[in-house]
Amino acid sequence: MKALPPRPGRDISLEKKGYWILAGLTLGLLVLCGLFDLQIARAAYEPESRFGLFLRKFGEYPGHALILVSSGVYLVYGRRLAIRLLMLVPFCLEIYIFIEKHHPVASRIEGLFVWFLLLFPLAAILGAQRFMTRAAMARSAGLVVLAGVLHPLFLVQILKKLWGRARFNNLEEGVTHFTPWYLPQGINDHHSFPSGHTAMGVMACFLVLYFPPRLRAVAFVPLFAWAIAVAASRVILGAHYASDVVFSLSIGLGLLFSFHRITADQREC
Repeated sequence: MKALPPRPGRDISLEKKGYWILAGLTLGLLVLCGLFDLQIARAAYEPESRFGLFLRKFGEYPGHALILVSSGVYLVYGRRLAIRLLMLVPFCLEIYIFIEKHHPVASRIEGLFVWFLLLFPLAAILGAQRFMTRAAMARSAGLVVLAGVLHPLFLVQILKKLWGRARFNNLEEGVTHFTPWYLPQGINDHHSFPSGHTAMGVMACFLVLYFPPRLRAVAFVPLFAWAIAVAASRVILGAHYASDVVFSLSIGLGLLFSFHRITADQREC
């Protein structure tokens, strides 16, 4: 494999604008959610929604599958022995999740779709090998696993326990336990803010790190649509408020944007 000549430098000012746009949108949406969270939850609530129930069971699968495959990619292509050994932890953890915490399928069609969700990341990464060097594959794999550890595993789980926000479907009559997202309640039995399902749903978007930069925008669209669908399903079921999913989406996209910058100069083979 031969490295291509260096490409012209990226427009750093445009990338900075992207961060400001994401931050501005996030802030604006969170302000709106602070005003209308409860009204949005009431309007969207449909606890028997098939769409919501399906994504409650399987919405996290692509993200988990991507972390599992990425751990394996680094085990194969990574050069640093210490990191390769560390990758055994998420690799074994994801296998445990699929074996011990899998959800039963309701029909053959549902089963086929679930297999698609699980195998699509693997198929996409195998196809990406044609365009990337081994070093680039290892770097992308490492960043995917790092994102999975930083966002769904650590940040979301820690904030859930510290924030103590009651879920909409756990509110008592008169919504006496409702609290806005910006008022943490401390450690208790409520874990609404932020959304773990949404954090894992947006993990599917990190698959674009395996694509050449010129193809990432196209690949991002269906993956982001999946993340939005998972986020919407959580509001529909009353498991989360709009602010819970907006926060998780924004943190995930911020990480993805940062990691895209790190890998944007990787050479195609």
